[in-house]
Amino acid sequence: MADLPKYSGQHTGKIDSKGRIAIPSKFRANLGDKFYITRGVNGCLFIYDEQNWSIFLENFANLKGQRSTSAARWFIAYLEELTPDQQGRVRIPAELRRCADIDNQVLFAGVGSHLEVWNPTDWEVQFTKTEEEMPETCEYLIF
Repeated sequence: MADLPKYSGQHTGKIDSKGRIAIPSKFRANLGDKFYITRGVNGCLFIYDEQNWSIFLENFANLKGQRSTSAARWFIAYLEELTPDQQGRVRIPAELRRCADIDNQVLFAGVGSHLEVWNPTDWEVQFTKTEEEMPETCEYLIF
């Protein structure tokens, strides 16, 4: 039987008045004591553990020219290192919360190599778009 992806499933949570969120326990063990958050795509944030962030940076190093510059502005300029407190909470910087339109509710989505952090309403909109694309995508996945 194949192993599950490192990060899978969904979990909701709330941002407290100090901009902190408790990382769900099902994700916390894989993330470790230090991990990284940055701007994602389609209106979410990305969270990477150290190992997968290193892989991301290796792939990033292969970009050249304007793609490299654009990716650096998008991902690296917003990058923050996070260390959870004793309760497993981390502070999501205000600028990143603004980028993902996150106010008080969040949805964590495990997507294999990393987590996505969403405004739950935006997740539903994006998921509807994804749902419409899946029949074609499944042609490549299902045999």
